[in-house]
Amino acid sequence: MKQLLLFVILFVVSWSSVSAETELRRQLLDNFDGTYEAHGSIFYSNPEKELQFLTVYFTFEPPVYVNDNRTGAVGRAIQSMTGASATSVIAAGADGLSPNQENHNIQSYAMTWDTLHQDFVVILIDQDDTSVYSLRYNADGIVGDVFEVPEFETRAQGASLGVGNSFVGIVTMKKTDSHPFDKIPTYNETYSNSARS
Repeated sequence: MKQLLLFVILFVVSWSSVSAETELRRQLLDNFDGTYEAHGSIFYSNPEKELQFLTVYFTFEPPVYVNDNRTGAVGRAIQSMTGASATSVIAAGADGLSPNQENHNIQSYAMTWDTLHQDFVVILIDQDDTSVYSLRYNADGIVGDVFEVPEFETRAQGASLGVGNSFVGIVTMKKTDSHPFDKIPTYNETYSNSARS
């Protein structure tokens, strides 16, 4: 009888733990989409302009696909940058941006649940260069790192050719209801504008 009671107690404790984790995953996925203010410290390969501090915005659209047990999702996002931020990183060696004007770039993300840390691991890739973000998302926000490998075939002229545009960096993101843009375009709007360019 004691063994049966012990089994029932272990089953209930185990079930409630799984149930709490399932609820946490649901809440995090349901609250993921929206605009985040991101603060980055970016270390460029150009020794004359190496360290840049910038603020950009990421608007994550709701996942396009979520697997059945809600441990994985994929979706789209937009990175938005003010003209001042764009000009700053262009001077450091970035390419693919327009100086002194708003820049909106398409991104794609994949996220998987990490049971040990009780958060989502998010990979975010920029669709117009080789930037990759490796992030962790939980109720407190998003933290992680970013890198871009050198592009040897580039559209830019001057300092960003070759190894000048590679970087590593760290980033923190917090969800926000405000941003400096009149309108942040959707992924499809930005994709269509890029395809026409």
